[in-house]
Amino acid sequence: MDGIYILIGAYLLIGLLVGGLLLAEYILQGAALSALRKGRELHPCGRQRQDAWMAWVPFARSWLLGDVADDVSRFLGKRSSWRIWMTVLSVLQGLSSLGSAILILSDTFYLTSYASSAMLSSQGLGMVLSVLLANLLSLGTVICRALVLYRILQDYEPQNAILYTVLSFLFSFCAPIFLFIIRKKPASTLYWAGQGVYPQGGGGFPV
Repeated sequence: MDGIYILIGAYLLIGLLVGGLLLAEYILQGAALSALRKGRELHPCGRQRQDAWMAWVPFARSWLLGDVADDVSRFLGKRSSWRIWMTVLSVLQGLSSLGSAILILSDTFYLTSYASSAMLSSQGLGMVLSVLLANLLSLGTVICRALVLYRILQDYEPQNAILYTVLSFLFSFCAPIFLFIIRKKPASTLYWAGQGVYPQGGGGFPV
């Protein structure tokens, strides 16, 4: 019995640590994205939107991050729909993860209820497919977020854009850190727009 209590305690400790790290990441990204959004929208050349609060709302923050990248594209004379891709992928990923959790819980219930082997086989297959779908959606979300971050970093931290993007792709916790670093830095697109310089034919701003 002592071994069981130790194992339960270890799981609880790990859960608390992981939960604490996820909460810290959530708060850091919320603060960074909120400041970044305010800096762009309240700029004289910005759209004067007051929607930085969306940085603290699940799924809405994905839309906001994609919209910041779309705003950079707008100043460069290009069109993009990163806000749509980010929102759709994050919602699908969330639903898929919820489905996987439900299947895992129901599979555990069947096991404890001594269900038939055929039922267990069916549950196991559904769980595997659900987890596979969740992983694919997670990979798609990570790739999409990396592309969005690269677009934003090119505008705020061009000399480190590639490095920061690669690190954010490999280690997801790096993304909020880099967003926090650039949150108050000047954006080249806003600077040149303030000077009355706009790209010709989508060629971009001078550097």
